[in-house]
Amino acid sequence: MYIKFSKWIRYNIIAVLLSIIFIIIYIIKEIKPEINELLGACSMNFINGEYYRWITCSFLHYGLYHLVGNVIGLLAIGSLISPFIGKWKTLFFFFISDLCGGITFSWIVSSSEPNYGGGASGGIFALIAVCLVCYLRFPDQFQCKWYRIDVLIIIIYFFIANDNWSSVLTHIFGFSYGIIFSFIFVVSGLIKKPCQQINHDSYSLENYS
Repeated sequence: MYIKFSKWIRYNIIAVLLSIIFIIIYIIKEIKPEINELLGACSMNFINGEYYRWITCSFLHYGLYHLVGNVIGLLAIGSLISPFIGKWKTLFFFFISDLCGGITFSWIVSSSEPNYGGGASGGIFALIAVCLVCYLRFPDQFQCKWYRIDVLIIIIYFFIANDNWSSVLTHIFGFSYGIIFSFIFVVSGLIKKPCQQINHDSYSLENYS
């Protein structure tokens, strides 16, 4: 079991490391709540040139439910897509889609006062979109069972994460950019069929319980 768990960690290291950072930032936020105003995203009329917020906001979570849900969702989608596209592409798609989604959100949504938002769900929805594009393009490479625990987690996450209008918009933007960027990568050959079939069941979360 230890060997299998080590393999899962190795293939899913990006999701694991991001989850650890999320937890650390959440603990810091609980101690120093003012970190919200330093790192959170906001509408364009309050951005004041602090464009770094479109990246740092991904690490903020506003409650234990928000944090745990995103950590579980990220680990689940990471175990599905990371073995296929690799660690660095997983990291790239997460941040570039979350960044573009954050910029779009800031332009479209305006507020009368600063409303510093955050969360990793835009990037997670982008990775779900990447997984969908790869599955449609290379279906023979995804021989995982639909009732696998990480697949079920993603299905549940996809629906219950949309608990407010702001979340819906964030997820739509993240998912849309994930579709666009992964489609470009597939068409250009930056994502292609590996020499050997990926046995996703060997990386399933259910094998380590």
